[in-house]
Amino acid sequence: AVLGPALAGLLVPAAGFASTFYLNGVSFGAVLVALALLRLPAAPPRAAHPPVFRQVADGLSYIWGHPTLRALTLLAAAFGLFGAPYNQMLPVYRLVLHLDERALGLLSSAPGLGTVLGGLALARFADVRGKGRLLVASAGLFVVAVIAFATSAHYLLSVAILVLVGACATAFSSTTQTLLQHTTEDRMRGRVVSMYTITVIGFQPLGALDLGWAVDRLGAPLAISAAATVVGVVALVLMPRVKHLT
Repeated sequence: AVLGPALAGLLVPAAGFASTFYLNGVSFGAVLVALALLRLPAAPPRAAHPPVFRQVADGLSYIWGHPTLRALTLLAAAFGLFGAPYNQMLPVYRLVLHLDERALGLLSSAPGLGTVLGGLALARFADVRGKGRLLVASAGLFVVAVIAFATSAHYLLSVAILVLVGACATAFSSTTQTLLQHTTEDRMRGRVVSMYTITVIGFQPLGALDLGWAVDRLGAPLAISAAATVVGVVALVLMPRVKHLT
């Protein structure tokens, strides 16, 4: 997340976009080889499970029937649909900020650097109380930072803001997962965490599709700011339910 975009920014001027994408694809081969070399013990026989769609339906019913889990999942869904897709719009800012490939690579690396810094900060203060307040604060600061980035006309300021965006996104995602797991019964934890993964990772491409359409018609600053505002509104509505969680 940090080195990849920066390296791509150096490779694109030298080798072109196609060669850079080919190299990125080849790099996944190392992961595939490592997975192929793994030697795991045989899994013990497992009891029959209900059909997959039945398990999904049971998970959704469980989440919807639990007000705290429902609030956390809705907030994660808003983040996945309207908050996180700002990242897919970063190439647009090559035109907005008049950047070359190297500068765009650094800009794209900034959220990754924020993710690293945010993760280190969370590890340092892992036992902090008031995780609900941390969740609300990180969501609110994320919204403000994304709007500030969307409307920024200065390159270095945009890079600095994106570092903050990455840190806030990490704090939000990690805190949400922690609260979900602490609130869920053992028997349903896998399904609840799976739904969280779907809402954050699965919804992001859908949000990027809609946001791309909006950027094309409204311009990047207005479209990205409006999408971030939706996350802020959802966070305000759900704040009474989550702010007291520990």
